[in-house]
Amino acid sequence: MRPPRSGPGPRFGEGGGRAAALALLLAACAGDKAGEEGCETADYYADIDEDGFGAGPPTAACAPPAGFVDNADDCDDLDPEARPGGAEVCDGEDDDCDGEVDEDALPSEQGYPAWLPDADGDGFGAGAAVEACAAPAGHVASGGDCDDDDPETFPGATERPQDGVDQDCDGADAETDAVAPAPGDVRLRSAAEAEAFCADYDAVEGDLIIDAGVGAALELPCLLQVGGALLVLAPELGPLALPALWGVGGDLQALGAAGLALDAPALRLVDGDLRLPALRAAAVEQVGGALEVPGAELPALTLVGGDLVNVGTADALTRIGGRLRPDPGIEALELPALVEIDGELRVDEGAALVALRLPALATVGGRVELRAAGLAALELGALNEIGGGLGLSCAGCAAVELGGLVAVGGAVELGPLSAEVLRLPSLVSVGGALTVADSPALSQLEIDALVDVQDLSLRALPALEGLRLPLLALPAGALLIDGLPALTTLELPLLSLAEPAAALQIRGVDALETLELPAVAEARGALEVEASGALARVALPGGATLGALRLSGPPTLIDAPGLILVERELVVQAEGPGLLALDKLVRVDGDLSLTLDAEVDGLTLGSLDAVGGALQLRAAGPAALALPALRAVGGGMVLQPGAASALDLPALDAVGGALELSGATALTALELPALRWVGGLLLDENTALEVISAELLTSCAGPLRVVGHPLLGGLDQLALSGPLGGELRVEGNASLDDLSGLLEISAISGDLVVRRNPALPSAAVSALLSAVGVPNISGAVIVSENGP
Repeated sequence: MRPPRSGPGPRFGEGGGRAAALALLLAACAGDKAGEEGCETADYYADIDEDGFGAGPPTAACAPPAGFVDNADDCDDLDPEARPGGAEVCDGEDDDCDGEVDEDALPSEQGYPAWLPDADGDGFGAGAAVEACAAPAGHVASGGDCDDDDPETFPGATERPQDGVDQDCDGADAETDAVAPAPGDVRLRSAAEAEAFCADYDAVEGDLIIDAGVGAALELPCLLQVGGALLVLAPELGPLALPALWGVGGDLQALGAAGLALDAPALRLVDGDLRLPALRAAAVEQVGGALEVPGAELPALTLVGGDLVNVGTADALTRIGGRLRPDPGIEALELPALVEIDGELRVDEGAALVALRLPALATVGGRVELRAAGLAALELGALNEIGGGLGLSCAGCAAVELGGLVAVGGAVELGPLSAEVLRLPSLVSVGGALTVADSPALSQLEIDALVDVQDLSLRALPALEGLRLPLLALPAGALLIDGLPALTTLELPLLSLAEPAAALQIRGVDALETLELPAVAEARGALEVEASGALARVALPGGATLGALRLSGPPTLIDAPGLILVERELVVQAEGPGLLALDKLVRVDGDLSLTLDAEVDGLTLGSLDAVGGALQLRAAGPAALALPALRAVGGGMVLQPGAASALDLPALDAVGGALELSGATALTALELPALRWVGGLLLDENTALEVISAELLTSCAGPLRVVGHPLLGGLDQLALSGPLGGELRVEGNASLDDLSGLLEISAISGDLVVRRNPALPSAAVSALLSAVGVPNISGAVIVSENGP
């Protein structure tokens, strides 16, 4: 309303106003009389508020009567401040009579009114006020809204007890709407007891137990609330109507009442478990514990605090505080609004589940285990994070899409899968091992974003043709590729094998032609390749150090031109034509084992200086075995040159274990010109060997054995002296006639056996026995079947 105004003239409705109106009426009558006397008349209009503008019906008169004017332009002839050209004031009225209200209005004497934002459109606002004559869009005059994002929360709204929300903005959530709660626990054993209960009470402070004897059907129209548990123990009870019940503070369960069907249309809250055979309660919003109600339609349900075992529809459900483990008999489960599962998501192998659709699910706090044998439809496109591990089998899926998955806290096991496509394009981190296995149709695997994983295993994927791991450095763990016969492309541009536990193991990749590892440089991990089929090149273009290298199969080229050091072991078992190009390799701290078949073209280890462990060289074909720089071997040294005609060890100075040469069929000379110390010397069945030359060898800490050399002429090019650490056995050497290189031996720690050497003179044997001295021989002395 406009505030009272001051101004000349009486106000309409006051005594003076009535007198003025009477005067105007008399004047009009006089005007009419004047017209009758022949004067020229005009229309005049009453100006009651005396603002110079009139209104109302016209009055004809020769001259304007008192209180009349010659226009009818006043839009409010009772208000002298409402007139054409008047000042528009913010008062809700048309002050300038232009047909608009409060346009460009000046403030009233009280100023402009204040308007508050009303974000939820419930008619009550909150927040910073805006002063304006008219309400801006989205603003209201009434304040006091305590939650301006909730249209059901405002002063005077209906309060819903014990839901944690102050709907009426009085400062607190209502605890109950009950007026007459029964103290303690209540047990109803008959329909009469139920009727008597409703005569006195409308709630129960403790537990409510509905026991046997209540009949086949029961209604408690009075019951509003149960503070504790509501348990139904009546085995014969079918329909149970609780039309006013809105909340249960504990469990709501049927124990033994297999046919129970609860009708509770007002029920909203169950703080404990909700387990019933059947339920009609469309208003249920929250269940604090586990939920197991087959086929129930709960459209308002937003929260399950415990496990969700069985439900029909729950389209509004956003969070499960426990596990989601569907009943084994459910064939399809769809929860379109579910965002979070705090516990596990689990479907076991024996479950009947065929379709699982959780399109909004973003996080699972525990493990995801989906193993149903018939699972064919799977929708988890929004899944972003799994706190535990992931296990997935899918028997009927054409594709498995986990496009949003970024992190998995535990191990990931995928397979068996019937899918042709497996996409995890956003997966960055796996807290345990990642395994994809036993999926015969899988032809597309997308894990391009993977950075962090303990172990990665890809096994039995016969249709997979390409694998890209552009970001994987594999800092600590094994990458196993086994049984991918169709694989033609393998991209590992950042694989570094930097940690000792890191390993790359490749087997069963028949179609792969090249394996290139450009990022392997100062690597302490292991590379293990079991080549087959088309693999023609294994390249380590930048590698200077490698923890271990194990190669087997028929590679054409082992290309590691910069490799200087192998920290643990180097094992090469070449089965076809090839070249082992390890030109710069200086040291192997562990064992070195080379096994070469008859077709190997060559072995290049020209810079190898030392082997910290054992050294084994086995050659089946006509290859020259050359280690020209090798100086020391820390362990034993086993040489099996096969048909190799040359064995070049010109710098070898010391062998920590026994040096064994056996099975040489083409080698005519064993020349060790720099050898000074050996842990033993064992020469067996080298059928072409004619000469043993080690003129600097003075010390042998173990046994000396020369057995089965039909062409060997003598041992005169040895310079052994001092004690021998084991037995001395010279046996079965048909041409041997000289033992002079053994005459400086001072003692033998085992047996002395010299026999079946038909060309060896007895004088040579006697000289040996005399030089050593029989008392200095720890074991038996056996001399027989030698020459005269």
